Amino acid sequence: GLFQFGIVTSSSFKVVTKELEDMNVDKNLFFNIQGAEHTNVHKPNPEVFLPISKLLTKSGIEKSEILYIGDSPADFHSSTNFGLNFIGIAHDDRHLSFFKHQNINFVKNFNQLEVVLNA
Repeated sequence: GLFQFGIVTSSSFKVVTKELEDMNVDKNLFFNIQGAEHTNVHKPNPEVFLPISKLLTKSGIEKSEILYIGDSPADFHSSTNFGLNFIGIAHDDRHLSFFKHQNINFVKNFNQLEVVLNA
């Protein structure tokens, strides 16, 4: 397809795969799921992206082609400091003011994200 999806999370691999299962999302839609146990560093440290970045580089995908979708200031800081493009997802209002005050592009949900990605 046009997009490849991966997950970099502070949660454990087990928790994420269970959440995907609960939402009826096939984990095989993601080329990689990186849980907290897969790296010694964690967000907001940008080095959290090194393992998945190496996988993408092997596939011929450049940093400039990556869009990181995150819901927190730690997501924003770690991804942009690593050199990735970022869009916020404000599925609750917890970090909405952060996205607005920092002039960060954001969507409210995955349906809006689909519209943005296909624009």
